[in-house]
Amino acid sequence: MKIRRHSFQHGAMSIIQMGEELIGHPSTAINELVKNGYDADATFCYVYINTESSSSFVCVFDNGVGMNSSTLFGDWLHPSISSKRKPFAKSEIFQRSFLGSKGIGRLAAMALGKTLTVITKTDKERNYNWLSLKSEYFRSERLINEVDFPGDCIDNYFKLFQDDSFLSERGMKQNKLLYELLQFEKIKNFNEGTLIIVGI
Repeated sequence: MKIRRHSFQHGAMSIIQMGEELIGHPSTAINELVKNGYDADATFCYVYINTESSSSFVCVFDNGVGMNSSTLFGDWLHPSISSKRKPFAKSEIFQRSFLGSKGIGRLAAMALGKTLTVITKTDKERNYNWLSLKSEYFRSERLINEVDFPGDCIDNYFKLFQDDSFLSERGMKQNKLLYELLQFEKIKNFNEGTLIIVGI
């Protein structure tokens, strides 16, 4: 006797549900992003919130070890799967006990705004790795594997916020206040770490 086997195929809306409904309040979402920096052995985490204009945003930057291309374009795109749940898992440099282990902290930013850009770099890579997505991509009755969004490697991540072709590909507009913030000494041309920008 042969019995058929089946598997779940997540709907695109599950990303929104995990990001918004499970994380809950925006302060919890920011806390999750800061915890990710701690788990990445950051010694510095910068949080900036601008709500004073039509181009409001949240920026979270940590100087942790960052993510290489295989991590950002691989493991990071697998929500609810986390290597931090392994027995006795510790951070790479400071041997910290991980604060985040659910595998959904990466979606915390979905609770904060409409757009998300992740820029990250390790000290062993020359280029920055980046992804940009919009929450509206997932507010549809489609399977999650039918939704795609831009992401790649780039030598100068400022192009993402200046170059018209990159802005168009990302479906975003220039934001002068954000660009000025990115000139901050501890963020500009960072050698390793992760920069998360959420458009509110």
